[in-house]
Amino acid sequence: MRIRDKIITAACRTADDIEWTSLKIKQDGTESIQQGRIPLIVPDEGRTDEERTDDHLDRIELPAETGEHLKGDLTVALRTSALLMRTMELPTADPGEIAEMVSFQIDKMSPFPVDQLAMSHEILRTTETSAQVLMAAAKRESIDAIGDAFVQKGVRIHSIDARVLGWLQLIGDDGKLSDEACEVIIINDGIDFVLVVMLAGVPVAFRS
Repeated sequence: MRIRDKIITAACRTADDIEWTSLKIKQDGTESIQQGRIPLIVPDEGRTDEERTDDHLDRIELPAETGEHLKGDLTVALRTSALLMRTMELPTADPGEIAEMVSFQIDKMSPFPVDQLAMSHEILRTTETSAQVLMAAAKRESIDAIGDAFVQKGVRIHSIDARVLGWLQLIGDDGKLSDEACEVIIINDGIDFVLVVMLAGVPVAFRS
């Protein structure tokens, strides 16, 4: 049975617009089909540079044609300062137990109650008895505000990601991350300013 082609789109905020790229996922590989920028209406009066570039998209206006560009499953990337991110070694390789431990660890680290957070995790490496896990959390009200801004233009967000992980993916794909050494990566793209400690190609600490 032939698997239908699928379109996915990734979008991230810049100071004055949203950059986006659409890919077509096919049986024989992935194809970049389109990319572009959507200008934002950002009120300047009485706002600092940080406020102009924050991720609360309820404070800006997306143009009416937003839905014409963002096709397929949409992933929106958040900057690191909007996220709580940590990599930990957990004493289990069971997915269910990992999910419970992630919730417990985020509850210990976060200044906000877990019922106010959206949480996720990615298993980076496993052994028979342990797992190295990247965990992340964001305030649910921030996620809801971003979702509402897109829904008003007829676009629904499929998932949320961290823009720093996108940069690490690009740097790694370019062969510039070591599989053995300890490295410190500094990312400054005008929205994010983040320091990442990498160990054998795996992010172990984030500071923004």
